[in-house]
Amino acid sequence: MLAKLGLRTRILGAVALFLVPLAYVTWSLLSLQLAEIRTAERERVGNRYLMAIADVNTALAERTRAWDFGMPTSSDLAAAAAKLKAAEAEFGAGYGTGAENARAAELLEAMAAAKRLDRGKVLAVTESLTRLRQAVLDQSGLILDPKLDTYHMMDLAGQVMPALSESVRNLGNRGRRFSSANVSDESRVELLIAGGAFDLVRQRFGGVVARVLENVTRPDVHARMVAARDHAVPAVDRLGEAVRRTALGDPVGSFALHDLEVAAATALTAFIATASADLDLLIADRIADNRAQSLTLLLIAAGTFCCAVAAIYALLSHGVFNPLDRMTVALTRLADGDVTVTVDPASGGEVGRMAAAVLTLRGSIEERQRLEAERAATRAGIERTERRRQSLTEDFDRASGAVLGAVSAVVTDLRAAARHVRDEIELAGVRSGSVVEAAGRAATAVETARRSSTDLDSASADIAARADAEAKIAERALVATERVEAAIERLGGIAAGIDQVVATIAAIASQTNLLALNATIEAARAGDSGAGFAVVAAEVKGLARETSRATDDVGEQIKAVQQAVDDATALTRELGGTIRDLHVSSQAIQQETAQQIALAASIVEAMGTAETGASTVTRDIADVQHAVASTDAVVAKLTATAETLDREFEQLRERTETFLHGVRAADAA
Repeated sequence: MLAKLGLRTRILGAVALFLVPLAYVTWSLLSLQLAEIRTAERERVGNRYLMAIADVNTALAERTRAWDFGMPTSSDLAAAAAKLKAAEAEFGAGYGTGAENARAAELLEAMAAAKRLDRGKVLAVTESLTRLRQAVLDQSGLILDPKLDTYHMMDLAGQVMPALSESVRNLGNRGRRFSSANVSDESRVELLIAGGAFDLVRQRFGGVVARVLENVTRPDVHARMVAARDHAVPAVDRLGEAVRRTALGDPVGSFALHDLEVAAATALTAFIATASADLDLLIADRIADNRAQSLTLLLIAAGTFCCAVAAIYALLSHGVFNPLDRMTVALTRLADGDVTVTVDPASGGEVGRMAAAVLTLRGSIEERQRLEAERAATRAGIERTERRRQSLTEDFDRASGAVLGAVSAVVTDLRAAARHVRDEIELAGVRSGSVVEAAGRAATAVETARRSSTDLDSASADIAARADAEAKIAERALVATERVEAAIERLGGIAAGIDQVVATIAAIASQTNLLALNATIEAARAGDSGAGFAVVAAEVKGLARETSRATDDVGEQIKAVQQAVDDATALTRELGGTIRDLHVSSQAIQQETAQQIALAASIVEAMGTAETGASTVTRDIADVQHAVASTDAVVAKLTATAETLDREFEQLRERTETFLHGVRAADAA
């Protein structure tokens, strides 16, 4: 679970654990203050309970004195019993005085209903009230109060004053019984002993009052206590003096003792009321002081705690949290690829070492980004080269297809033209044979010209017609030859264009090989992270070598095609020359035929000349036959060359398709 907490939470948790003892001490002090407050409140409740008991004692004393002298009194014992019960209900919670309180109230109610004095019941009520008072003293802790400003006051109100009141009541009762002049010595001794006991209680009262006045710090309480003492002490002293006089044989009378007893009891009752009220006031002041001290302690502790927390948090924020936050932000930005972050490595300790580590990490990231940029540039170059190579390959594919198609068409046209020329030459041979035969017949006709000029004229016309046919055949052969020459020239231009494409592919292959070499060097510099890139570079390098070899093969085929085209061009030119010679010969035959016709017209006048012309025609026809034979040989050679060229271009097409297939397979890999 602690592993899931952040560093800030852990440090603050440790600080909180460090501040736990301070909080515990503060809580302990507050607990002590609260305990004192609870104790003081309990003492205050007990004092008020004792004030109610004192009022009941006063009412009981007044009723007892009234019964002794048969005098009316305003004391109501039933009301005193009700007051005692009310005090138990209001102040007796947790004291365990309920049973004793109920018993005393029951006795008081019984005395209130009685018609005459029953001293046994008076004694029983007095003892019950004494036990009740002692129980309240024990349970409230009044006699254990450690504070000197209230301790003596509690002693005075809780023990001394009730004892003095009881002593005054006893002394008054004894004095009234022994107030006649016929008091025995034994009674006087008993009265003197009672007076001595009274003096002891009186001295204790004086000492306690003196200590109370010494320790009371409130001026108003001190003044009231002095006034109450000055009023009570003379009344008590007068009663004591009257009892001593009575014991010494100078009685003052029952009524005088009664008046002195009433005066002393009244003064003591007033003193008890004043002391109890002042004690309640002092306890209230102490409760208020304790609460103020508790609040002050709480505020001081809270302020100290908050200041300590603020100081520790400020120290931790300045020395730990803020640097850690800056380191976290810097590391986050570094993780996002931002190498512009800056940290201060000048601070010492762990934060300084962390800052130095962040700077080292930033340097490593910068170096990695530089290497990645270089690899990306190399990869981009390879990709550009690859795209260029693919583009050139596609262009080469299209161009080679077009060239091969054009060459194939040209070769087809060449073969067709050669066949056509051969057909025309064969026809010229046939016609030449016919001319020879006609020339023979012409010679025979010349010999018999004299016999038949009509036959000579007809033969001459036939020869002329055949000569015209030969001239037309020669002219058509010349036109076909010119077409073949133009087609072969176009074929040479296409072969030159293919050679340029092959040269471009060779240059691209060389550049690809160079880029692959650079990529291999960069991959070696990158180490393990460039291993995969090195494999790709090696494959690209191998592909460049294969492309170069295929380009060389295609170049050789192109050179063979160019050589075949050159040979075909030479043969075509030779054929053209022969056909031109044939055309010239045909024109010569036409001219000779015309001359023969002219001669036939004048055959009668120049028969000898006609015979000579017939011989010349015969020789010209022989020359024509020879030219036709030569032309036939050239056409046969041209046909063989066209077939060879067709086979070479078929091989070129196969090599080109193999080359393109290999390039595409390498691209797919």
